[in-house]
Formats: sequence, C-alpha cells, structure tokens
Amino acid sequence: MKKKIIINVFVTFIVVMTAIVAYHKYFALKVYSLDLRGFISEQQRMLMDGKLDKEGMEKKFDRLDQIIKEKGSNVVVLTSEIVIKGDKIEVD
Repeated sequence: MKKKIIINVFVTFIVVMTAIVAYHKYFALKVYSLDLRGFISEQQRMLMDGKLDKEGMEKKFDRLDQIIKEKGSNVVVLTSEIVIKGDKIEVD
C-alpha cells in the first residue's frame, strides 16, 4: 500500500512539472521591454555624426524587427517607459 502511494505521488509530481514547463514554454505570455526612444535617438545621433547612412539605418531597423519576430508568437514587446520589470531586448 505504501509503495503504491509513493509511486502515485512520484508520477503526479512528474506530470504536474511537465505541464508547468510546457505551459511556460508554449502558452504563457512573455513581456519584453524595448528602449525605443533610446534606440531612435542613437540612430539619429549616428546619422548626424556621419557614422550611419540611410541604408545602414534601414538595416538596423530591419534587425530590430527580426529580433522581435524571433522571440515568438506568445510575446508582447512594450517600450521601456511603461515596463517596470521584464526582459530587455538588446539590439546590436
């Protein structure tokens, strides 16, 4: 009888942990913050300094778009001005 209870508890634990991990990975909404104001001001500064041309700026914005799309479908990207805590998106 004790052996069956231990097996039931163990199996239940494994099933619950698998469900929690699967939910977190595939269904839970993830929030990322993006310093959009800082990103745009950096692009403007580089454009004014001559370190970046229009084509280079388009590549940076395309890279930002690609990074956001790579995060997945269960992701919300908000500007850093309204996010108190969350993962940050870094753009190289």
